[in-house]
Amino acid sequence: MFYFGPYDITAENNNRKKTSFEVFFVCVMMVLPNFKHSTHFRSYFCAMNWMKVLRRLARVSIVSVFLIIVAGSVVRMTGSGMGCPDWPKCFGLAIPPTEIDQVLWAPNMEYSKGQMILHDEALWKSTEKFISGESLSLDHWEKYDKHDYAIFNAFHTWVEFINR
Repeated sequence: MFYFGPYDITAENNNRKKTSFEVFFVCVMMVLPNFKHSTHFRSYFCAMNWMKVLRRLARVSIVSVFLIIVAGSVVRMTGSGMGCPDWPKCFGLAIPPTEIDQVLWAPNMEYSKGQMILHDEALWKSTEKFISGESLSLDHWEKYDKHDYAIFNAFHTWVEFINR
């Protein structure tokens, strides 16, 4: 049973179901300013709480869309679109690199599967977890060919990562 103040939309009134227009009319009457002076203000306040929730949801949605547009604009205007070459990680790392040394090959270093390095103006992705030797061997690496962008810029990397 739904009771909206003096507007009862149940079948108990006159043993007939209300049409959708009548239900809509009752809902509109609930939020009219003059309705608050009714003796049945409990249902009015209940409806007003939902209206507050809907208003807040609308405001949060508008602000969120605005922030997404601003973030996309920042990425576009700074040219950071390829700051992170892979997804969901960035250069195969959970936290993006901040220095070029973190994406260059180094001897006696542990590389995890999917981690990326820059070598010969190309990106290379590790095929397995291993510890590198004294010299670079491409046995554990495959060339990353999803795109040909192989430049590291810490600012672009972080702008792209934050945009995600």
